[in-house]
Amino acid sequence: MIGVSDTAHLSPVDKNLMDVSKRGDPVKFMELHRKGACLEARDQHGMTVLHQAARFGHKEIVQYVIDNGSKALLDAVDYEKNQTALHKAAWYMRRTICTMLVEAGASLTNTDYQGNTPRLQALKAEDSELAEYLEKREITLKGQNHETAV
Repeated sequence: MIGVSDTAHLSPVDKNLMDVSKRGDPVKFMELHRKGACLEARDQHGMTVLHQAARFGHKEIVQYVIDNGSKALLDAVDYEKNQTALHKAAWYMRRTICTMLVEAGASLTNTDYQGNTPRLQALKAEDSELAEYLEKREITLKGQNHETAV
């Protein structure tokens, strides 16, 4: 399980990293990580820096976390809604970030507390184009899994 902590228990450098992931300063983000900030730290809602960067549309930070963080971060869920970073990106219609997360291996089938997949989140956000992309990726993935199972 990814490190469980809340902002009250975050080290100052981890708290700064969380704040920077929301504001979107990639240079500061990388600097804090080099100084020892943990990419797996969580805020009081269980969101990681990847959740925050995906939610606020910070592509460079999302890519940095994909390249430098644990693969487990891709499917880490928050405490309140049981959502991944892909759920957040889909809800906020962050199409490029959704593509980045999917290409990195984020699950398309994880469901949140209401049973919504990221595709359903996109539909609820009224982004039919994003929902169609996610559905095509789900179908492609199912086809690949079926072929390897034979």
